[in-house]
Amino acid sequence: MTYARAIEYRITRNLLARRSGPVASPETHLAERLIAIGAVTTALLLGGSYLPELVTAAIAASGLWVTAAG
Repeated sequence: MTYARAIEYRITRNLLARRSGPVASPETHLAERLIAIGAVTTALLLGGSYLPELVTAAIAASGLWVTAAG
């Protein structure tokens, strides 16, 4: 085995050992789930608050486009 191949095997072993690290505890899964729920809720609230303005802007833009095209 060449020196380069030995280094390659060592790097591969280190990466695989890192990947199969400690298993997350149930508390970690709960925390990740709560963070995801909070992020989705925040995104929906922000998106919902901007939706009327976005619809109004889209209607105004389409009116300008029709007026400019005609």
